[in-house]
Amino acid sequence: MTDQAPQDRTAPAPMVRAVPVRAAEAARPDPEAHRTRRDFWLILLLAASFRLPLLVLTTGFDYWFYRGLGSLSDLGFYPYLDYWVEYPPVFPWLAVGAYRLTLLFPPTLFDDFAASYHLVLGSVMVLADLVVVALVGALSLRLAPREEGLRRMILYAALAWPIIVAIGWYDSLPCALLFIGLWLLLRGQGLEAGAITGLGFMTKIFPAILVPVGLKFLPQRRERLALVVGAAVVTLLIAAPFLVVSPTYFIASYRTIFARSSWETIWALLDGYYSYGKVAPLGVRFDPTTADYIAFRSRVPTLPIALGFAALYAILWFRPVARTPRNLTLFAAISTVGFLLYSKGYSPQFIIYVLPFIVVLLPWRRAIGYSLALSAFNLLEWPLYHEWFGAVPWLLGIAVVGRTALWLGLIWEWLAELWGWENRLATLQLDRRKVLIGAVALVPVVCLATVIAWRDWTAAYYNGSPLRPAFDFVRRYDPAPVEEAAFVFADSALYQQFHPYFWRSGDFHLFRPATAGDDTIKNARLTPEGRRTELAQIVGDHRLVFFVRNADDWTSRDLNDWLSNNLRLVATTRVGNADLSVWQVAEPGRVPKP
Repeated sequence: MTDQAPQDRTAPAPMVRAVPVRAAEAARPDPEAHRTRRDFWLILLLAASFRLPLLVLTTGFDYWFYRGLGSLSDLGFYPYLDYWVEYPPVFPWLAVGAYRLTLLFPPTLFDDFAASYHLVLGSVMVLADLVVVALVGALSLRLAPREEGLRRMILYAALAWPIIVAIGWYDSLPCALLFIGLWLLLRGQGLEAGAITGLGFMTKIFPAILVPVGLKFLPQRRERLALVVGAAVVTLLIAAPFLVVSPTYFIASYRTIFARSSWETIWALLDGYYSYGKVAPLGVRFDPTTADYIAFRSRVPTLPIALGFAALYAILWFRPVARTPRNLTLFAAISTVGFLLYSKGYSPQFIIYVLPFIVVLLPWRRAIGYSLALSAFNLLEWPLYHEWFGAVPWLLGIAVVGRTALWLGLIWEWLAELWGWENRLATLQLDRRKVLIGAVALVPVVCLATVIAWRDWTAAYYNGSPLRPAFDFVRRYDPAPVEEAAFVFADSALYQQFHPYFWRSGDFHLFRPATAGDDTIKNARLTPEGRRTELAQIVGDHRLVFFVRNADDWTSRDLNDWLSNNLRLVATTRVGNADLSVWQVAEPGRVPKP
C-alpha cells in the first residue's frame, strides 16, 4: 500500500454554508463530537503546558532588539513617527506597548527587566502559537477523519521549531493571522478574512497571499469583493495615521522592507553572500536616508525573476480547479511556499509558515519526513552555522539548497494533487531495510562533513582571532612534534583560547590564586607555596615552558618571578593584553627549588 493522501475527485465537497438541521436533530447529543472537542482541548492544554514555562526560563533571541524599540519610548521616540523600522507598524507598536506595560511593575522575575519583558511580550507570541496549534487541529479535523485529525494536531504541537519561534521571535503572531484568515476563507466569510488579512499584512508580509487565494476560491462575487474591501480598509486604517503624521518614516520603513539585500536564499548564494539579513543600526534610523542601506549590491537580475514568478503564479491562478476546502488549503500552501521561493530573504523563524501546511496536507509518514528534514536544515542554518560555524560558508549552502529542494518537492506534491497529476514521490515506499541502508550510508558522509567543517572553522577562527600573533609566536618556538612543552596559564580565558590549537603540542596547566574570582577556594595547591611547588614539578618534566598571563594580573607576578630566578628567558611578546614568554630549562631533569 502506498502512502497516498485520501481524496475523492469524483465528488468534491463544495464550499457552501451548512444547511440547518431540524431542531430535534440538533438537540440530540453527539458522543463522537463531544469526544472530539474534549481531546482537542486536552491537546491544546498539553501544548500550552510545555510552552508557557519556557517564557520564565528564557529571554528570547531577538527580544533585545524588541526591547530596544520599547526603550526609545523612554526618550519620547516612537516607531514610524520618529524613526523607521524594518517591520510593518503593528508589531513595533506592540513591542513598545509591552515595554510600557512591563514598566508598571518592578522586575521581580530574577530581578531582570529583560526576563520580565520577555514574559509580557512572549505571552502574546505563545498565545498566537497556540492559536496555530488549534487551527492545525481544526483544519485537520475538517480535511481528515477524527483520529487522523487529532494525531496531526499532536504532531504539530510536539514539533520543536514552533516552540522555539514562539519564545524567540514574533513570527507566531503573523502566522496565527495567516491561518485565522485561511480558516475564515474556508467558512466563506470574505469580509472577516479580508480584515484579518489586512491586519496580517500590516504585521508581516506573508498573510497577503490570502487575497489571491480568496479571490480564486470564494464562490460568490459579493464575498470576493468583501475580501478585498476588508483587507484594504484595515490596511488603510492602520497606515493612515502614520501617513498623515509622519509620511517620511512610513515610506522609509516600507522602502527598506522591499529594498533589502538578499540573505540566506538561493539568490543570496548566487551573489556570494553568506550572512544574515542586515539593516542599518537602530540608533541611526532617525535619518530616513539610512533606510536605503544595503549589505551588498546584487548581481542577480531581480526584475526578470519577479516577472517570471508572477507569470507562473498567473498560470496557477487561472487554471480551473474545484472549489473545495482541501483545494483551497492546497492553493494557500502552494502560494506560501512559492512566495518563500521567490523572496530575496529567509530567516530560520520563517519555517513556521510552512510546517502547518505540511502537517495538515501530507500523508502521515511524508508529513513527518518533510517536517524532520526541514527542521534539520533549519537547525544547520541556525544556530549551528550562524552561531558556531559562520566561517564555513558551505554549511549554509547545504542548508539553503536542501531547504529549497524540499520546498520544490512540496510544491510538486501539492500541485500533483491539485491538478490530478501522477505523483511519483507519493509512490515511493521506504521500508525498514531501505531506511537502515540509507542511514548507514549517510553516517560516514555526515562524519566526514563534520570533520571538514570543524577543520575549516578552526582554521578560520585562528586566522581571524585577535590573538593570532600570539598563536604564531607560540608556533614559532613550539618544539612539537619532537618533544612536548609545558603551557602554563595564569588566566582561564587565555587558557580556553589557546587550548584548541596547542593541546596536542604539550601539557596544559592553569594556575589560579586562591583569592582570585568571586569564590575563595580552600586548597593547598592554590596557595603561593603550593603554586611554586607545582610549577617546579612541571618544569622538571619539560625542556621548554610557555607562560601566558594577563598583563594586568598582579596575582601572576610571583610565577613570573619564580621563572626568572630558575629558567632562562628565550623570548617574550605582548598581544593586546596577553603577555607571553618562553622559558628554557637549563638542566633538564633537575627539579628547581620551589
